[in-house]
Amino acid sequence: MDSQAAKTIARRALEGVWTAGGGVPAEDVYTSDVVSHQRSHPTVDDVHGINVLKSFVAEFHAGFPTSSTQSSSSSRKVTS
Repeated sequence: MDSQAAKTIARRALEGVWTAGGGVPAEDVYTSDVVSHQRSHPTVDDVHGINVLKSFVAEFHAGFPTSSTQSSSSSRKVTS
């Protein structure tokens, strides 16, 4: 995978899955055996599996219901 493809997937995950109302199913971005490292969470170290990730994302959306990301190139630049 080249760096542009990796950036596209990362942006799709952030804007489509993690942003409330993003509308992208987690299965469209993550594999069934996904491991998400959550070192900043007070009680969760790692999230294992797509179903647990979906529950974790739902918890995140409940805590931050109006969360959003900006995709404007003037406000954020993704670098490799």
